[in-house]
Amino acid sequence: PRQPHRRRVRDAERKAAGGGGSPGAAPEPVPAM
Repeated sequence: PRQPHRRRVRDAERKAAGGGGSPGAAPEPVPAM
């Protein structure tokens, strides 16, 4: 089953990592998409 809340958490982590919430913009590979 899909977990939208997980995606929000990943997005928050991505922003913290400096990704700005954009897929592929993070310096590290994020298995969000």
